[in-house]
Amino acid sequence: MNKTKNKGNTVENENATKFGDLVVRKSNEFILGKYKSSLLEEKLVAIAITRIQVDKNSNITATIFPNELKEMLGREKDNGHIYRDLKKVSKEMTGHVIELKGKEGDFHILSLITNADYVNGHFTMTFNSKMSEHILDLKSHFTSYSLANTLSMKNQYSFRFYELIKMDAYKVTDSCPFVMHQYGVSELKFMVGVLDINDDKVRACQDAGGTWDEMADVCKEKRMQDWGSFKRRVLDKAKNELDEIADYTFDYNLMKSGRGGKVVAVELIIHRNDMRGQKALEDADKKESIVKNRNNAYQQMNLDDYTQPLPDAIMAYRGHNNLTEYNLKSIYDEADGDASLVIKAINTADKASETSVITNYVGWIINCVRNGGYDEPQMVSNGSSDRGDQIREAQTALDSMSPSEMDDLSAKYWKKAQDKNTAIYQKFVNYIESQGANVTMFEAVNTPGECGEKFMAWIKGEAIELI
Repeated sequence: MNKTKNKGNTVENENATKFGDLVVRKSNEFILGKYKSSLLEEKLVAIAITRIQVDKNSNITATIFPNELKEMLGREKDNGHIYRDLKKVSKEMTGHVIELKGKEGDFHILSLITNADYVNGHFTMTFNSKMSEHILDLKSHFTSYSLANTLSMKNQYSFRFYELIKMDAYKVTDSCPFVMHQYGVSELKFMVGVLDINDDKVRACQDAGGTWDEMADVCKEKRMQDWGSFKRRVLDKAKNELDEIADYTFDYNLMKSGRGGKVVAVELIIHRNDMRGQKALEDADKKESIVKNRNNAYQQMNLDDYTQPLPDAIMAYRGHNNLTEYNLKSIYDEADGDASLVIKAINTADKASETSVITNYVGWIINCVRNGGYDEPQMVSNGSSDRGDQIREAQTALDSMSPSEMDDLSAKYWKKAQDKNTAIYQKFVNYIESQGANVTMFEAVNTPGECGEKFMAWIKGEAIELI
């Protein structure tokens, strides 16, 4: 039986905090905050909270490496999609606003994440400094839970409901096996992200003193506005997933009002999940082991507080082709401390640069490390040697041509890719659509030569302006 220490509204599960870096701690105000987010965003924030760093300027940051993120999320076979997803979620996170309630009706509206940067294989999130009291050095009125219990979740609403029930889980004891907490339906929809608190009409209604029901009525988001849809697609789905995988789960009662029996509130009945299957327990243990190892490795290799100097064999390359100590630390970290692999990758990059154009020397070396250092020099773009061969051939042809000839070749290259509907062309189409455009728009604002030129630049991994 897990023992708990109750400190007012604070609870720490002794088993869950055996490894402090595996536990997510949020203030209860944060848990009860109103904001909209995706499941990946929720997981990234949770992982980040377990490895927060505060620099001398009081910036609150956390760094996550895509390779470790794939392992934590069980996406080891995901070839490249994690980078695409990180870019998408970065835009979402920095654009989302959270509303936190204070005392006596006070409220605070702020961005949770102010910056999300991906540089040289490092994905770094910067928290709003005003969030410090909600994620740093918490002493009371906070909720803690094991990160491992959330990483297997497949439903974003399961994540939010899990945080809500964990806020009251410390009250569950042998003598009191069930704890109730009641939430108004409309407010609950904003709390778990079904409705967006940042909707313009919602804000106007709130400023005018509107109730949660009135705010829900004016919200432009109409999905799951009716009770049946919310129950089926949110409440029951969250409960079913928590029943299957979580250490705590809930049942619920409905509070109705009026002649028609409209559901106005939901009473969550919070309890330990004694029916969780063996597979779920094993999965949680596996996740805990992965997170522990990854977080320990991160702490040892942290680039802002690097306690162990780089090996002399690596430091000998400082200044080589303008490599900085930071660059070398990045590469060394990507190689998991294998100095010989770093040196092999640097030497391979030097050999490749004799016959190929390498536009991002550090990025090329990091890709090389990820692929084992290569036995022979290759040109690589976005991790693909085949794509690198295409670039080399195109580059050789372009170097010997006049501007008009280059434009003609680019146009022909674009048309050929379209006619053959190659796999790389389809990936480019997907990229265009991911940026909110389409091929018709792309061709409308670019000449055929410009289309081909930008297509080839994209293949090389360069940033391009679509329209």
